[in-house]
Amino acid sequence: MKKHIAWSLSFLLVAMSLLPAAYAAEEADGAVATEIKADTNESATQVVKPDVASQISDSEVKLSENYSDLTGLPEDLKEKFDFFIRRGVFVPESENTFGPDNLITREEFVKAAKAGFTSTSDEALTNPELIKSFETLGLINPDGGVIDYEDNLNRQDLAKYLVYALGKVNEARNVTPIVDLSIANEDRVDKTSARFVTYALQLKIMQNQDDGRFHGSDRKVTRRMLVESVYDAMNVMSDLKDTAKVSIEEVKPVGAKKVSVTFNRTLDSEKMEKIILAVKKEGTAFSTTSSWSDDQKTVILTLDQKLIKGSYSVELSGLAETVMDKKTAEFTAEDEQISKLEFTNTSGELPRGKVIVDFKQLNQYGEQTDLGAHRFEIRAGSKLSPQNITGKQAFRLNLSDEKRGSAISISIFDREHNMSANKVFTVGDRVMVSKVDFGDVTFKEKKKYLQPGDKVYLAFTAYDQYGNRLDDTETLNKDMLISYDGEQLFEDRGDIVFFDNDYDGYPEIELEALTDIEKDTSATLRLMSAGSGHIATKDFSMVTPKVPASIEIKDLSSSVIAEGDVNIPVELAIRDAEGYEFSPDERVELFKAGKIKVRSSSALKLGSIIGGEEGPIELSGANKGNIRILEVTGKGKESIEVSVDNVSQRATAEYTVENKRLPAVLEKSGFEPSQTYTVIQEAKRGVQPQFIVKDQYDTSYKGIKNDEYQIEYKWEKLSGDTGAFTGTFSGSPAFKLDDTNNIARRTVMDANEKNINMAPDSIKKGTYQVTATLVKAKKDPSISDPTKWPIETRMNSIVAKAKMYTWKEMDADDDELKYYLNADTSLFAVGKFMVDSGLKVNKNEKDKNPIADETDAANIFKNKSDFTKGLSISAKNKDGNETVIPTAQITSMSFADSRIVAVDKKDSPTKMVGLNPGSTSANIVFKTPNGQKSINVNFTVFSSDLTFSELKFGKTSLIPKLTELDGYYIWDTKIANGIRIIDDMNNAFINSADKSQNKNSESLTPFLGRFGATLTLSDVTYLAGTTEANKDTFYMTDDYKLVFKPKSGSYTSGKINLQSFKINGTGPDKRTVTLTVTLK
Repeated sequence: MKKHIAWSLSFLLVAMSLLPAAYAAEEADGAVATEIKADTNESATQVVKPDVASQISDSEVKLSENYSDLTGLPEDLKEKFDFFIRRGVFVPESENTFGPDNLITREEFVKAAKAGFTSTSDEALTNPELIKSFETLGLINPDGGVIDYEDNLNRQDLAKYLVYALGKVNEARNVTPIVDLSIANEDRVDKTSARFVTYALQLKIMQNQDDGRFHGSDRKVTRRMLVESVYDAMNVMSDLKDTAKVSIEEVKPVGAKKVSVTFNRTLDSEKMEKIILAVKKEGTAFSTTSSWSDDQKTVILTLDQKLIKGSYSVELSGLAETVMDKKTAEFTAEDEQISKLEFTNTSGELPRGKVIVDFKQLNQYGEQTDLGAHRFEIRAGSKLSPQNITGKQAFRLNLSDEKRGSAISISIFDREHNMSANKVFTVGDRVMVSKVDFGDVTFKEKKKYLQPGDKVYLAFTAYDQYGNRLDDTETLNKDMLISYDGEQLFEDRGDIVFFDNDYDGYPEIELEALTDIEKDTSATLRLMSAGSGHIATKDFSMVTPKVPASIEIKDLSSSVIAEGDVNIPVELAIRDAEGYEFSPDERVELFKAGKIKVRSSSALKLGSIIGGEEGPIELSGANKGNIRILEVTGKGKESIEVSVDNVSQRATAEYTVENKRLPAVLEKSGFEPSQTYTVIQEAKRGVQPQFIVKDQYDTSYKGIKNDEYQIEYKWEKLSGDTGAFTGTFSGSPAFKLDDTNNIARRTVMDANEKNINMAPDSIKKGTYQVTATLVKAKKDPSISDPTKWPIETRMNSIVAKAKMYTWKEMDADDDELKYYLNADTSLFAVGKFMVDSGLKVNKNEKDKNPIADETDAANIFKNKSDFTKGLSISAKNKDGNETVIPTAQITSMSFADSRIVAVDKKDSPTKMVGLNPGSTSANIVFKTPNGQKSINVNFTVFSSDLTFSELKFGKTSLIPKLTELDGYYIWDTKIANGIRIIDDMNNAFINSADKSQNKNSESLTPFLGRFGATLTLSDVTYLAGTTEANKDTFYMTDDYKLVFKPKSGSYTSGKINLQSFKINGTGPDKRTVTLTVTLK
């Protein structure tokens, strides 16, 4: 058995984050007591008791050989079971049977993770972010306990947990899913899990089931699956996080031009990008390209010439010397040797007509050699004359005059290597085109898009009725029929025109675009093979050239420009005579062609924030095709003038530059000072009042750094127990307010738009307030900390209050706490949609208008969980403010019409789904500390065939608060303010969220693919000159959340280098809605 000695700290952290905390000895019932806590000082406390199970010797425990259902397993699998048995992970099924096919619980997974991934030297439990990531996954709660610990684990959840444990989440996000994501969903994998499952399969830590499908949500994890997957993940992680230096372990030739280099360990993506490998012979290096294996341990180097007999070396560089060990390895190569000659035609029949016969000559590596047909002697009877295809191991024969059923003996001789291949073919029916596959489109001119009059070449492969390749243009013209879905884009030239544009020996279809198309349009070219009716399709989009006729400088997003302002986007609008507005790409092309000229007065410094660009028009990023004012260096009257060639008018924008911005007033954000926050103690959630500093122009202050302006926070107990609340500052755990340290200050640049978290104690109760005051301090050069400078002026103050109650106290008065269903009440009829798609569970052919019933509902809950909606009870206080409560378990939902909406369980339902169109009401009963309560809710369920009509964002431009990006769904009220698709019946499928209220509703997400729509992140730009290593972390997760981690650790203007990005929504009509986000 392999010994796992050196576990990486990060892996240990992940594994331990899976645990409720440090572990105690295993009790007789197999329970594990565990606790992990992350405090505000980014530390965690672990209490570890001796793990008796981990110390059991082989003489004290029954291993696999003692259980009748394990003894017959392969030796390596028994070894894996023994690894976990020794550590007390599982309780045997009986005295003589172990139960390898028993389903595991979530707690058993935690125990297996502890057994496989922990060591007493673990020091990585100080990272609360990673612990929280597993809270987000729903595996553990904030107190470290395993959520739903008795529930079974399905296969897609196991894949996700293992990928997170391996620290390969980013890599998983970048893979292309290989599971079935169609409406049939044969792999039973949710869209949000698809990439994790794909990556787990690629890493070989999980496998498909016997039917070749993954079965992510409909099959649970057994002990055997868990043992194999966790053990294999341990091996992968051991390689991934091995601290051993990188060494070349093996080098060998694997092709005539290919060399395989294997390393001693798995390499992460950063090392794979940096590594340089040089193949040398007698000191001379060869040009190579590289391709890495899935396990990230082996790379194939392809040389630009063949290896010859002799000695070679491979030299490793590109990494720091401290992480490399064996950097050179030698290998011996041989000249290419020919091992085999064979025909490759799949059929023994050839049609009557002009046909292609393929063959291949193989070398010692099993590769096809690069010798052309002219290097071989080819015979096909006495009357036939083979015509070689240049550069290919193939030739043409004309069998047009041969009789059906006659035999054609073909021989291929390789005199140089004394080899031959012989095959007798039978002549079949007259040749017909049976199938065509399309390849890429090549433009005659170097373009990226099609315009009127362009000539393009469409690669294709045609096959006859016997599966042989076919390229006779006469036959192709006779049997290939072109039509269009949409507007005809290409000239009808009678016969199809063929031309070997890439000189590969086979023709392409030459297409010439019409010249009289006046507007952008799209169409699908359809090519039908007359021999079978098979249809191949290719989509084309036509972009018509525009002639500028007018130019406009749009109004700035801010009504004021002040001296010292930086990074101000200035939007342009260039239109043609018909009013069409040029796209950013089209404006960039005009600028590159020298047709746009920009001038500005002296105080407006124009340029680009994109590295390598000079401006004044930005060529990429969120401000593409527009002007940017990099800095305003003076005040008074200033202007920008833009002209476009052949446009008579000029566009001029005049600005009055005001005095430098200064902090002027403190304002509240999202709360009312006159009201008192309600905090329920058992919910363990505080409140976060936010304060905004505005300048003299009534905008949030983002001016020049000025440490004299500060916010002072005063912490006061109004009533109750001392210590009932403590205060922390968002983004700075070291900043703390309590009864001892009750006054503190932060500079405006650090504090603006930040929250104070009023965190409740778990036992004490009381009422507290925090008073925020905008102050101006007097600079004292002798004091380095500006928050210690003496206060010169107090400008204004705002108070936020919080009072703590027990849930029982609040629940006792119906006027104090108003409960409501935190779920959508307008639902899509998923059940009817599935029935109409032919996926009804119990079909009745006599039923002409079938509807969804309870069996269809059960199928949806089991196999289409993405289509269902979660159920939860939330509450507001008497002032209408959201009040966080502990989980109020729903015990029942009774519908007036059960055909309209269904729930997953009769008792304690947690999910619902719309079944059939209509309206109904429901009585919802739930538990509170004072007994059961109920509410009545009305539901509307609508039908749709999911035909796309329009995609909409709630916003198209945004300058966000820097603290309102990380962890936000892109449709949050603070980002796009909702994303919706309207279908052809005017139904709206809407995604909306409000992170501040812990709310998220996704009626659209499950159907994005069905609508043919995509949501993407693009044009991410950073401050000019920012190196790759120093860039702020920024990306969008698979479930459409933004991740933003400044390299500086501070969400403060001037301390971030992320500048802008775009969120795009594209429908099947190829039209894109864009939200442009600019950071300041």
